[in-house]
Amino acid sequence: MNLEHIRHFSEEYDIPNEEMEGFVSKADLPILPEDLENLCAGNEELQSLYEGMVQKCFEYTADVFKLKKIAEENVSLRDEEWRINLQKADQDRRILHEATMDSINILGRNLKKEGKSNEWLRTIAGERSRYTRFAIAFAFSYYLFLRRKEEQ
Repeated sequence: MNLEHIRHFSEEYDIPNEEMEGFVSKADLPILPEDLENLCAGNEELQSLYEGMVQKCFEYTADVFKLKKIAEENVSLRDEEWRINLQKADQDRRILHEATMDSINILGRNLKKEGKSNEWLRTIAGERSRYTRFAIAFAFSYYLFLRRKEEQ
C-alpha cells in the first residue's frame, strides 16, 4: 500500500491529520506500525501477512467512515433507498470486520510460530470492539507514519 492510495482515503472521507492523531493517542495502540513492520522484516511470509493486515485495517476503516457518511446523510433523504444503502454498508462493514480480525490474528499466530513477540495481540484478542479500535488506530497511525517518512 502506498501513500497515494492512503492519501486518497484520507481526502475521500475528509479526515484531518489532527483528528487521526487524536484518535491514535486515545486508542493506546499496543504496537506501532513501524515496530510491527520491523518484527516482520526479513521474513517474506510475515511481511506479506503484515501488508495484508494493513490493507484490511484501511479497508475496514474506510467502511466504517462510509457507513458513518451514509448514516449522517440529510434526514429528508432518508427513504427506503437510504435504509437499503445503510443496511448494505453495515453488512459490508461486518464482513470486513471479520476479515480484519482474521488478518490480525493470523499475523499474530505466525509471529509466535517464528519465535517473535505477539504480546500486542493479547491486549486486543477476544473482544470485537478492541479489534475495531486497533484497526482504525493502526490505519491512522500507519498513515501518519508514512507521512513522517515522506517528509524526511
